[in-house]
Amino acid sequence: TSICTAHGWLHATTAADYTLGKAGGTVDVVFRVDAGERVRITHITPHEAFSRGAKRVLLAKFKPLTGHIYEAEEADFLFKRALDTGMFSLLDTKVLPDGGSMAEGNLRITGEEAKPVTLGFEPGFDTFLGPQAGVTYKYTNWRDTGNTLAAELSYSMAGPTGFVSLTNPAI
Repeated sequence: TSICTAHGWLHATTAADYTLGKAGGTVDVVFRVDAGERVRITHITPHEAFSRGAKRVLLAKFKPLTGHIYEAEEADFLFKRALDTGMFSLLDTKVLPDGGSMAEGNLRITGEEAKPVTLGFEPGFDTFLGPQAGVTYKYTNWRDTGNTLAAELSYSMAGPTGFVSLTNPAI
């Protein structure tokens, strides 16, 4: 059933019958797979506990699944992209029947948001640049919009470098 599940037959069942050979001979096994209907994702529902910005990012990341037959490989790819935003420390997805039809599915997303603020300090030494020091600041889900605000400032013998960026992970 795992092969069927990976390709959208989420309600597949299997059964096996066997016949023993005489005097310790072969065992004949017949597997029957009832695949059922393939499931098309009709809705994506993030858990209510997610913030407004997190919901916006999740809906945007998983939107390509809407209206298509569920494929585990594609869902896994989108799942990893959602985790890569740094906004979530834990995510879990489950396809539930939608509208009483076994052929329509609601992708339910649960999990936990990561701490939004990261602050880091970096002292060091480089052969060519000499002593170095830096500070990094990152705020995921800035102002509950789902955007990420990041800033970095480094100093070495070559002079100061840095940047400030505001990125939209929902794109």
